[in-house]
Amino acid sequence: MTTNAHPHLSQKDTSPAEGQPEMVSLAVWRTHFTTNATLGALYINGQFFCHTLEPCTRASGSPKIPGKTAIPEGRYRLRLDLVSPRFSNFIRYPWARPWNGKLPFLYNVPGFSGILIHVGNTPFDTAGCLLVGEAKTPECILNSVATFRRLMMRLCRHPLHIPIYISVRNHPKAQRPLVGHEG
Repeated sequence: MTTNAHPHLSQKDTSPAEGQPEMVSLAVWRTHFTTNATLGALYINGQFFCHTLEPCTRASGSPKIPGKTAIPEGRYRLRLDLVSPRFSNFIRYPWARPWNGKLPFLYNVPGFSGILIHVGNTPFDTAGCLLVGEAKTPECILNSVATFRRLMMRLCRHPLHIPIYISVRNHPKAQRPLVGHEG
């Protein structure tokens, strides 16, 4: 038994049927909230994978404000076949070159065409997207490029024709500060 499994996340049987590719299920479990950042953990098939960082959250049920607040809680489809025009500038973003600018893309987020998962370390590195890293401090994640590379290598093994979903949840006991983005 592994100690990295999260006790509150669904532990669906992800073993593939004989001859079938492995299903992939992602979950973000948010645990720390500040006025500037939301920190959490990304689980793949119920196992801890990395730390996450987003902008601050809003009250449950409030819509996301572009560039200022975190993704609303929910379950979203994740796509790997869309090119990000911004991150296709490989001179400025060389870490995106191995994937030709195709980044994980959450779609069906209310009010948005999609939200990206990408490299970054602080709330100032995201315009509302989900950042990934190996370690964390109160408002920062570290080793984001290496973590993103590991995530992409894991996700790119998954066949494009089989959907991937990501659930985003706030820990019910985590304290959340009041934020100034309510209007």
